[in-house]
Amino acid sequence: MYPCPSCGGGLRFDIPSQKLKCDFCQTAADPSAFQTLKGAEEEKDFEVTKFICSQCGAEIISQDQTAAAFCSFCGASTLLKSRLSREKKPDAIIPFKKTKEDCISSYRKMMRRALFAPNELKDESCINSFRGIYMPYWVYDVSHKGAFCLRGEKYSRSGDYDITRHYDLTGVIDADYQGITHDASSEFSDDISESLAPYNVREMQRFNPAYLSGFYADTYDVSSRVYDQDAAGLAGRISYEHAKKIPVFKGYSMKSKHTANASLFHTTMNYPHYALFPVWFMSYRKNDRVSYVSINGQTGKITSDIPIDYKKYTLCSLLLTIPVFFLLNFVVFMKAKSAMIVSALLLILSLILSFREIAQIVKKESGAGDRGLFRGSAPQKIKIPFSETWKRFMKDKFSVPGILTSFCAIAASAVIFILNPVSDYYYYLGAAFSIIAVFLTIITIMRNYNILSTRKLPQFNREGGDDRAPEK
Repeated sequence: MYPCPSCGGGLRFDIPSQKLKCDFCQTAADPSAFQTLKGAEEEKDFEVTKFICSQCGAEIISQDQTAAAFCSFCGASTLLKSRLSREKKPDAIIPFKKTKEDCISSYRKMMRRALFAPNELKDESCINSFRGIYMPYWVYDVSHKGAFCLRGEKYSRSGDYDITRHYDLTGVIDADYQGITHDASSEFSDDISESLAPYNVREMQRFNPAYLSGFYADTYDVSSRVYDQDAAGLAGRISYEHAKKIPVFKGYSMKSKHTANASLFHTTMNYPHYALFPVWFMSYRKNDRVSYVSINGQTGKITSDIPIDYKKYTLCSLLLTIPVFFLLNFVVFMKAKSAMIVSALLLILSLILSFREIAQIVKKESGAGDRGLFRGSAPQKIKIPFSETWKRFMKDKFSVPGILTSFCAIAASAVIFILNPVSDYYYYLGAAFSIIAVFLTIITIMRNYNILSTRKLPQFNREGGDDRAPEK
């Protein structure tokens, strides 16, 4: 915290004015005035207060020594332990451009459309818990310069023969891609950071600790090497798409496998910049799950995990059942046998949806696709065996009753269909059995949806990521 030159009070970064303002006398000061104090520009690290959550181990830093009242990552409401620390200074920063009032307004607009969201997410205490956090990012600059050669093909037919002619399509490229970003924190899920993108890196400024006044910051613990191939691959795909549009190349068929070859466009990467980008962050915790609402502090783009309230959803479903019932009885005339077949098909569809949700849960909780979570020790794409999904499906105590009832209902419908009894009573009985099974399966689907829309409580094992020098 920087002292006010007029009264000695604390200065905090004021977003609308983009200056530091005193909490007491409202004196304004330019952040750049503190950049050169005590040789701050030449120092490679700076002093901050580090807050550590005793429940999940997450770490955030701040210029403010006031004790933090809750953890943004696991939702714990206990005071976080704090201590003074010296942290590696980032290369650049994008200051907050959106105020807390801006993000609360955006959040309220979004929640007006979330009809089935729990009331707790619309409570004022929850809405006012947004916290401004600077998240660490790696910023890559990729260049393509020199001659390139693409493989092109043309197809023709002569009589009974299909003819394929192969060509070398050559050209010269001179392209620079600046500001390819990837988050550098294992605590910040890749799906969240990708949803908040893009940031306008042209607004990056040389890092100045004064911008942290009144805010928090996470520290990096993911090496820049983790995303080297991702950054190079993105630049390669863009160059390839541009090359395909060269007028003289039109009419040739080209295969996209060339984009994976880093040497195709003579790819070079500059040393990545370590930067802090602004995020407004809110966590909602219920039992052993937590959901996040994140807002891009520069553009205002919002992404959220919104579970559903069972009571609201069930009540709305029952209200919709009444017009559907009259529609089926007075508009659509359906025979007893057809009713049983339709009910069985609906049951099979609900089972497929339930199983797909289980597969997505297994994939999500394994961390598949989140490179930062494994800090590069796991492949980008993890294949989840079918056996793992089935095992998770059968272990779920909420799914098993619906599964057993569903299989019995399908078997009963099949037997009735094969025996083809004269009385409609049996067909209606089979249809009723399937509808009951559909109802039980829908309960499972709703529960699985809430699991997918929330996250397991995090448990971080930080190994000094912020104490290391940035790695290339």
